[in-house]
Order: sequence, then structure tokens, then C-alpha cells
Amino acid sequence: MKKLITTTVALVTTLSLALLLGTGPVASSGCSPVNGHLVEDLVPGPGFQTAGRFWGAIQGTYEFTLTSASPTGDPTISTVVHFVGHSTVRTRTGDLRFTEAGALDTAGVGNYADLMTITGGTGAWATASGQIHLMGFFSGASGHGEGDYRGEVCGG
Repeated sequence: MKKLITTTVALVTTLSLALLLGTGPVASSGCSPVNGHLVEDLVPGPGFQTAGRFWGAIQGTYEFTLTSASPTGDPTISTVVHFVGHSTVRTRTGDLRFTEAGALDTAGVGNYADLMTITGGTGAWATASGQIHLMGFFSGASGHGEGDYRGEVCGG
């Protein structure tokens, strides 16, 4: 029993020191938290495209193109569709490119949840990676949507 306690104390001490000294994975990841707001509107024309603006930690114009959408297949949530698309945020210091995957309720106000995975960038964002969670609404009736984002950008 004494050996187990000694081993546990040693492990806790080592992990605590690693976190305090910044040698743990969180401190050395080179990532920064980001959060803010998105406002977007449907762009007239073929396909489903939106344009808008990112505000907050990432600021710039936003362009989204839907590449696929499919029903969930579950009759209890028949108005919800899964979607995938590609987007770009154009900032003063370069572009951030994303692949987005999420779910949208096509009824009511059009609530959605979206995971934006960084797939590339230019300028200051050339080496960026990470993911952003986007939650909000998009109304098909008005062609307008808004959402809040939160996530992490690494190496950008």
C-alpha cells in the first residue's frame, strides 16, 4: 500500500510540475483560443452560397459554399439535415480556409451546429490548423443567419 501511495504522489508531482513549467502539451501547442460572431446572408445564384463577416478574434469577410446536404434518416428529426461545405475568411493578413460539417434544422428559425476544420491558409495563416465550433441560426425564409464561434487556431 505504501508503494502505491508513493507512486501516486510521484506521478501527481511530475504532472503538476510539467503543467507549471509549461512542458505539457497545452502550453507547448502554439495554439490560441478564438471566439466571436458571424453574420451571413444567402447569395443569389445557383447552388447554396452565403457571404458575410466574421467579428471577434478572427475578423474578415466570410464566403461559404455548400457541397452536400442529406437528411438524417431518423423520422423523429425529419427536418434536420447534415451538411458539408467549404468556406474562406479573408482577413487583412491573409485567408483562412475551412471544411465545415454540421447539422441544420430546416424548420423554425433554422438552428445549426457546425464544426469548422482549418484546411489551409495564406499570408499570416499559411501554417494554421485547428477547429472552430459555430452555433447559431440560418433562416431559409429570410436568407439570413448569425452564429457565435469558439475554438482554437494553431500555428497561424
